[in-house]
Amino acid sequence: MMRKKLIGVFLILLAALVVLQGYFVTWEISIWMLAWVVLLAVLSLSSFLKRHFGWGFIYGVLALFSLNGQFHFLPVSNSVVILSSILAVIGLNILFKPSGKAKNRFGSYAAGSDAQNDGNDIDVTFSTVTKYLNDQHFTHGSADVSLGEASVYFDNCRIEGPSAQFDVDVSLGSLSLYVPSDWRVHVNVDNSLSAIQHQENPSNLTSKDFYIKGDVSLGNLEIIYVGENVID
Repeated sequence: MMRKKLIGVFLILLAALVVLQGYFVTWEISIWMLAWVVLLAVLSLSSFLKRHFGWGFIYGVLALFSLNGQFHFLPVSNSVVILSSILAVIGLNILFKPSGKAKNRFGSYAAGSDAQNDGNDIDVTFSTVTKYLNDQHFTHGSADVSLGEASVYFDNCRIEGPSAQFDVDVSLGSLSLYVPSDWRVHVNVDNSLSAIQHQENPSNLTSKDFYIKGDVSLGNLEIIYVGENVID
């Protein structure tokens, strides 16, 4: 939800800057460079809020370098900024000890490989990841996709009880969910300038309810049924 609000603020600010350009304010920086810096700042803040300190500093340093290339205000060299950022990331990781999901974000960087995330949660940034879930007592999972693409297969899962829930948070990315044909899918996500591709289950043999909740901003969410009962 916080990321969605940040993207909304970014778009509003960008719209205002486009309207004001050349009228009330004279910019010493191009509108597109400014938009790039604001986007990096939003991504940096979003990463820090989620305690993904590595990505937070990467986005922040890129924004700083972009501005410094225009205004040359840094009193130190780029190498000093990079070194200090690395030391700060190490210190923050020691203090806050990020979750396994954050640690594995870097492990899932290879395109087309299985996600290295533990359990039923997946976290993807700047990568393409395929995740196969094999939980025979499935009740809950989540996917967080930012500037990346993820495919999650549930065909080897068995829902424990009458229903299960899967939380999604997609921004500037794409998420495909492959669910068994005997699941009844209920999609309840906040959609902001995104595409939600979901058709009713073609099978009449639905025995479990699968609830998909969360946010999709400037992205794509697709639900695909798999299994013997799917009608082509």
